[in-house]
Formats: sequence, C-alpha cells, structure tokens
Amino acid sequence: MRDSLKGQVPRGFVVLKAGVRIAPETLQAELVAAVRRDIGPIAALKEVTIRRE
Repeated sequence: MRDSLKGQVPRGFVVLKAGVRIAPETLQAELVAAVRRDIGPIAALKEVTIRRE
C-alpha cells in the first residue's frame, strides 16, 4: 500500500505456533510498540495480519 511520506506502508505478518494463546489485539499492540521502540516511528506498523498455524 502506498504512503506519501514513507513510500510504502509497513505491514506485519505473523503466524502463531500451535498452542500459543494471546489475544490478537494484545499481540498487535505489542508488535507495533516494539517496532516503534526498536526501529523508530518511521517504521511503525499500520497493519498486522495474524494467523494461526
């Protein structure tokens, strides 16, 4: 997806291993915060797709 500032919108794709129990909203919030903290706001995820194995 195009973005006027970043060029492309950062997206995350996650496949949960069998037996992992975490609310999708919680995981998404943790991933967005980790990317923002470790890489910076310019790389902040706008969308995270979560699938189970």
